[in-house]
Amino acid sequence: MRELIERLPVPDLDRLPSGEWSGPSITYGSEATAILLAVLRAYAAPMDQNQARLAALYVAEPERLVSQGLSQREKDLWLRACRPNVAVNCNWLGVPQRLIARGYVRDDLYDTWHLGEGHEVIDTRGWPDGRAQYVLCIMARNTTTTGSKETP
Repeated sequence: MRELIERLPVPDLDRLPSGEWSGPSITYGSEATAILLAVLRAYAAPMDQNQARLAALYVAEPERLVSQGLSQREKDLWLRACRPNVAVNCNWLGVPQRLIARGYVRDDLYDTWHLGEGHEVIDTRGWPDGRAQYVLCIMARNTTTTGSKETP
């Protein structure tokens, strides 16, 4: 997670219009798929499955991220960017398995996921990509600060 800080710029939330990452403009039911793929695309390397799941949860439910060491200003900007539809109602059941079955995501013996072939057919532009990039930057920063693999 630490190497992510060097290759993934933190999105400038000051420049985002209010509600820019407000949520579902994609087909209902595909939100969880878009979120998980956005997380893996932003990470751009094999990612621990538990870290990917945690990041996806923060993307889907932004209010959960505010307890992860954000300053008051960061909290305000993050929630402003994600409003009015702060939480995304996702059906996570079977999402990783479907992505693996289609070859869009690969898993390995080390409990990591990485992008497979053809994942580009799933559109994650907009709020999924934006939220995922910000969440991963915060998780990476917290990992560096705490020296732990897990977010606090």
